[in-house]
Amino acid sequence: MARNRNRPRAGEQHEVTIRDLAYGGKGVARLGSEEAPGMTVFVGSTAPGDEVRITLDRVKRRHAEAHVSELITAGPDRIEPSCTHYSEGCGGCSWQHLGYDTQLSAKEKVVRESLERIGEFADVAVSPIVAADEPWFYRNKMEFSFHARDGLGLHAGGDWRRVIPITECRLESELAMRIIEYARNFAQREGLAGWDPATNQGFLREIMIRHGRATGQTMVGLITERGAFAGAPEFAAGVAALDDSIVSVVRGIRGAFEEGSPIDRIETLYGSASIVEEVAGLRFNIGLQTFFQTSTAQAERMLAIVREEVQGVGSGNIERILDVFCGVGFFTLGLADLASEAIGVEIVEPSIIAARENASTNGIDNTSTPAMLAARCPSCSSAMAPRMSRSSIRREAVPAARSCGASLALPRSDSCMSRATRRR
Repeated sequence: MARNRNRPRAGEQHEVTIRDLAYGGKGVARLGSEEAPGMTVFVGSTAPGDEVRITLDRVKRRHAEAHVSELITAGPDRIEPSCTHYSEGCGGCSWQHLGYDTQLSAKEKVVRESLERIGEFADVAVSPIVAADEPWFYRNKMEFSFHARDGLGLHAGGDWRRVIPITECRLESELAMRIIEYARNFAQREGLAGWDPATNQGFLREIMIRHGRATGQTMVGLITERGAFAGAPEFAAGVAALDDSIVSVVRGIRGAFEEGSPIDRIETLYGSASIVEEVAGLRFNIGLQTFFQTSTAQAERMLAIVREEVQGVGSGNIERILDVFCGVGFFTLGLADLASEAIGVEIVEPSIIAARENASTNGIDNTSTPAMLAARCPSCSSAMAPRMSRSSIRREAVPAARSCGASLALPRSDSCMSRATRRR
């Protein structure tokens, strides 16, 4: 079969105008001209209206991917990034070159198009996104990676083999940067090798920093390979001395090669094994491996919106609320007083444990029985699979919850079921 000589090839350069933003944040353009538009191309770090010279990186059957070689004319929505590391390719942020209002509009459009195209819903009414009062320094959790060659920082955008050493971050706190600087110096002084993804060797893997924004508590988690860590007491003492808010320093030991894989064991080096966050009058224990909404302020707003929607649907007579992937029970507990029972489903064991503790801490109970119960379906002694598609939840999980009322079940897995009932 003859090859199409006019088909674009990787390495070619083209001048294009960015027309829109796609899911994931890349700009959308068309090769060719207005009169004869060609292949769609997705270009990172661009804004609508940008006129750019691009270099094609990958050419697929129906689209191409490219990077900017030269910004010819900036579009009206482009702004100057405020972080010095953004231009170095840091992957911590994707849209610093866009104004916040533009980001909100683009995300709203992505939600609408996803519901219509992927969910096959017609004429979806999508409410405007509720903007954050403070779009900077809002995160209550971030992870920073050690690298054998690059040191300690954040991964480069789209390249997990490379790390950008950082000295500032517009997402995290000033305290986090002091913790990073201390850890970087400690590793160099002690001769501790960072992780090399090419050889799967090295001792230091990551640092996770969590803040209780409402409580003022901070956790520092150092993720390492297996093996002795003689310097652990010195590391913990040095970290704790950085600020009185640091009430927890823990070591997570991971034997698997893959970054982000489960932690095998946790050692408490200083203080407690968890911190507490408070949202909407509820207190949540949060550990090294538990999930929690990364913006405390927006989490409280989100809970208020969900409560309003639930109240509107149920008209005060709701039998059961199902919270799928409930984490530490944020929505399960936050909605428990609106129904006879609220069921939370989770696959991560530390989150299940924390959810039970949080139910007890907040006085959410069913007479003398703890409100968050790890349960097995009485008919099949099973629970939810680690990864569930939207269709499998609808096809298998929800009918199972309706049928037994005790757990949300799928075949052959350990139980991951939690329950909460109305506050008494």
